[in-house]
Amino acid sequence: MPADGRGGRSPFPSFFMGGFECSTAILPDGRRLDVIAASQHDAQVASDYRLLREAGLLTVREAVRWPLAERGGDVDLSSLVPMVRALREEGLTAIWDLFHYGYPEDVDLFSHEFPARFAAYCGRVAAFLARELPPPRFYTPINEISYFSYAAGEAGLFAPFARGRGTELKRQLVRAALSAFTAIRRADSSARFVQVDPLIHLVPPCDGPDLAPAVVRFNREVVFQTWLMLSGRAEPELGGSEEALDIVGLNLYRLCQWEYERPGRFLEPSDARWTPVREMLRDAWERLGHPLIIAETGENGPRRPGWLRYLVEEVQAAREMGVPIWGLCWYPAVSCPDWHDPTSIFPAGLWDVVPVGSALERVPVDPLLGELQAARRGLAEPEGPGTTAVLPSSSLKAPCPATGVTDLRPANARRCREMAEGFGWELLAAGERTATTCYTFRPGQCVSVREYAGVETVVCVLEGDALLFDWNRSLPLTVGDVIVIPEGSPFGLGNAGSVTCRILQVCTPRPWSGDTRGPAGVI
Repeated sequence: MPADGRGGRSPFPSFFMGGFECSTAILPDGRRLDVIAASQHDAQVASDYRLLREAGLLTVREAVRWPLAERGGDVDLSSLVPMVRALREEGLTAIWDLFHYGYPEDVDLFSHEFPARFAAYCGRVAAFLARELPPPRFYTPINEISYFSYAAGEAGLFAPFARGRGTELKRQLVRAALSAFTAIRRADSSARFVQVDPLIHLVPPCDGPDLAPAVVRFNREVVFQTWLMLSGRAEPELGGSEEALDIVGLNLYRLCQWEYERPGRFLEPSDARWTPVREMLRDAWERLGHPLIIAETGENGPRRPGWLRYLVEEVQAAREMGVPIWGLCWYPAVSCPDWHDPTSIFPAGLWDVVPVGSALERVPVDPLLGELQAARRGLAEPEGPGTTAVLPSSSLKAPCPATGVTDLRPANARRCREMAEGFGWELLAAGERTATTCYTFRPGQCVSVREYAGVETVVCVLEGDALLFDWNRSLPLTVGDVIVIPEGSPFGLGNAGSVTCRILQVCTPRPWSGDTRGPAGVI
């Protein structure tokens, strides 16, 4: 494990996440998939995001469709505008896939020019998103490098339908992902990365015990090869780094365990050879030393609630072993047409879809959503960054005029100091029952969601654009806005703009004892 391989605090606003199937691959029959369009997620994105937010899923795996966004080197990101607008309105944070199996038809994945072209496209996307969305912003440059290398470079399942070139393609994809990392960071200095690959585990066939050494090598080396390349610990000449690896995304399904060299012979959890998911998670943490999210998981039909229940139990057990797991993404959030039979719906979502005229109506899968809510109650949500979330409107009183508040002079003043989140604060006055504090946030900074037990709080924006949030929604504020926050309501504050933001906060009774301590649970 790297010396700095610590979990730290999750940067995501919710532990449970929802993802939208988004492949744009070309299949052997010549059809190009566009599953976002086939599921009508592009047309229903606002209502889809509202469903996620109402279910408490504040983090979403989303995609930029490369073949749609870039043609002949010209980049058109108009397809992202409805997504970005809906993300802002619903207060969600997205993890953006930039290459999900599909690429423009004039791109040669094996060419020397491919990494640079891909990086240029990624840089344009990052620059756009940095202008439109608050930080932090998350990117998955290339989804499932290991699987795509096999499917498109070894087995001929996706374009470019190569065979026997899987290792060559994997190296090309790693080069491209690392080039994209540099370009994205140049355009978006706050960018975070989720490097997504399948986490699988193979076992020797019952009639092939002599294959055990090959199985051990596969589980130990091949499964982790892409992540190790991205980190620079394998094939460092490709240019990998620990910074590029960042957050490890594990795609983990029931069908991720099977017999070696017999890919159709899947194991069931009841099989004595089944490896508990908690052990797979611990192995990934010990092998890679970077925080984990389960970036994809799911089941189909009536097996969905049971699989979620099992997985949550395994995640909890892994956490108790010290494994930093920052999220679990149900994939897809909304069921979509089957890849190979577009007239058939693959029932795997939290919401199934039913054709009603020309529309696909979202229908809640109540047993699965009920299991999700039970899991949210039983599996404590980690602290997120506090940049995307909002106090229920029913708990917020209407803004009132900020009469003369900027004329307040410091009494018992304290110098502004830097805190763990990077913001500054200054105690302006502390009486027997009231405390007045001024917070200073640079762009992108915030103080995480906390609860002042028994304390009523008033906040007023003195300078810049601010964000008030809890774990469900976020409320933008501007200069002169004053909000009264009822006793005990959890909230966080941050900078929603591009210049320094200053916020005055008045608490009564003051949320600490003594004259020198900072606000308890806040700083």
